[in-house]
Amino acid sequence: MKRMGRLAQAAALAVALVMAGTGNAVAQAPAVRIENGLLVLPQVVRFAEKGDTLAGESEAALAAVVRFLAEKPSITLLRVETNTAAFADPQANIGLGRARAERLAAWFRDHGVDCGRLIFVTFGSDKPAGPQGSPMNDRVDFAPARLRNIAIGGMPVDGNGVTVQAPCG
Repeated sequence: MKRMGRLAQAAALAVALVMAGTGNAVAQAPAVRIENGLLVLPQVVRFAEKGDTLAGESEAALAAVVRFLAEKPSITLLRVETNTAAFADPQANIGLGRARAERLAAWFRDHGVDCGRLIFVTFGSDKPAGPQGSPMNDRVDFAPARLRNIAIGGMPVDGNGVTVQAPCG
């Protein structure tokens, strides 16, 4: 329970910092909901094109994920999936997805999220949401993977993606 207290404090701080940075006096992130097995966030997580640098507008979305985790202790594992538009050969896309997953892992670690509640995977360009090369494919998805320490939906918790080691510590 003490750990959840720290996570809730980190979530409140992250939301307050994001909202303060936008000039918005409301210290509450919009609600996150689950639809078709994925979190639906108030904004999307974006990276610089063909890079692993987080775009500034991603802060609000990531803060909403922190808040979601604080409010939903029964979600004991959340899968963070990076996907890329087909910019290059498949191995290059996996490499870019891995770099983005590592960047996200560092962001969550730096914002007080228990790494044990997150698994980071990449699909590169192997799980498209639109036509090949479409910007729709260049995305981050968040999927609840365990509920009360039981895998959800009979799938492996990694969703059959390439697991990326999270930098905990």
